[in-house]
Amino acid sequence: MKARLQVRQEKLDEAKRRVDWGKPVESLPFWTWKQVRSMSEEENRLLIVIDNVVHDCTRFKAQHPGGPRIIEFWNARDATQAFNGDVYNHTKAARNLLAHLRVARLKEIYEPECDIDEFKDVQKTS
Repeated sequence: MKARLQVRQEKLDEAKRRVDWGKPVESLPFWTWKQVRSMSEEENRLLIVIDNVVHDCTRFKAQHPGGPRIIEFWNARDATQAFNGDVYNHTKAARNLLAHLRVARLKEIYEPECDIDEFKDVQKTS
């Protein structure tokens, strides 16, 4: 029994090595909120912060199941609360996709005001 489990684990480990997990968070550069806002405006990028990680959602905007307005609403904002369940608790598939959009970590650890009610109004019209 033990040998069979070890063989299965080896196969599973090999399969995991072939999967693209996105950029590891610890390998990302640090950005400030000022940089996030500046890059968003000057480079016309849709940068959304979730769990203190900056994600470039520019190319994903048109594919977002909830519509592009939701991505636009959260541009240069912290969407952690909304993403993790206050509005919609995203699936593992969504979280895996998000891992491929990582571009930076936030240098500053603070949460700017996030108006969930304002977002819910935007969501209703999407």
